[in-house]
Amino acid sequence: MSCIYSTLPFISNQAHRYNRTPVLTIDQPLFWKANSQLKSAVFRLVAFHAEMSYLGCISHIILRSSGLQEILELMYAQNAVTHMLSGKAVARAIRGHMLVDTAIHSLLVFKIFKFDFPAEKYEEGRINDCVDISLRQQIIVGMNTLRTFCI
Repeated sequence: MSCIYSTLPFISNQAHRYNRTPVLTIDQPLFWKANSQLKSAVFRLVAFHAEMSYLGCISHIILRSSGLQEILELMYAQNAVTHMLSGKAVARAIRGHMLVDTAIHSLLVFKIFKFDFPAEKYEEGRINDCVDISLRQQIIVGMNTLRTFCI
């Protein structure tokens, strides 16, 4: 840690000497500890910490009352969801958001193309096959054309 604390003032002094603004990529804990001498520097968070911050931000501000927490709690434990929404469990949060996104887009596709949701008729996990079969049958019978699906 002492190496970091001695390097940061050196960078700040050199930048001041050449009348430049230093741009540093650092971890979030170091960002929190930056003192007033280093406030003139531009700090970039490491990609992982930026991703954590982003996940926590969208979950806290945008998705607070959207029901996302309740949906995720159907798949994950309550404690896990709390960590996912705070940005602490990044891999799990990404997977959870992708699952919710896939489910919402599937519902939209079924609504747009006026399909009955095949959850009761077909084997679980085979919804894409059911959609392909249904589309193929509608096109063969002449009920729809590819053009109607593309418009």
